[in-house]
Amino acid sequence: VCVGWWQDPKVSVVAKPQPEKDVSRWLDKKLNAKGEVVGPAKTLHNLQLVLERDTRMGDRLWHDSFAGRAMVDDQPLIDEDVYELRKWVERVYGLSYGDVDVRDAAKAAAKMDTRNLLHEELNALRWDGLKRLCDFAVKGLGAEDKALYRKYAEFWILSAAARALFPGCKADHVLILQGPQGTNKSTAIEILFGARWYN
Repeated sequence: VCVGWWQDPKVSVVAKPQPEKDVSRWLDKKLNAKGEVVGPAKTLHNLQLVLERDTRMGDRLWHDSFAGRAMVDDQPLIDEDVYELRKWVERVYGLSYGDVDVRDAAKAAAKMDTRNLLHEELNALRWDGLKRLCDFAVKGLGAEDKALYRKYAEFWILSAAARALFPGCKADHVLILQGPQGTNKSTAIEILFGARWYN
């Protein structure tokens, strides 16, 4: 049996998972003709609560503000996730919703935990005191050793970091690399920024 991303792999998938009491008590209730509670009501509010508060979701749903999309762990939310999540909500809470509602609720729940991985990476960097930016044009790109080329490259790297941390800030530097094909121009930039951010 396939264990979905929402299911704790240590928990048997044979036993039906139960609604969490802390979530259930907040859900809108469905009443019968006598006014008796017969279970949770099928409302968008309830779907949202389940996705935001059920601890089995953990921090696995989150919003990538840099890419502008909902994520499941470290992957974008896709149709298969929505389908499996629909099945899980129905099996555990007895609430059946369509794909559109589940996708919208998952995106809204993800926004409760918004992250910017590029900001996190840049803010985690600690300078060791060695000046490297001034050498990037010459040592990193093989440019002729001229003060102007050194400054161009240094300012360009600084402006790239500034635009990442402060979107929309003024940056008047464009780096133009000239050279024959196969001289690692693109490779140098990919190494500088890392494969995740190079494309």
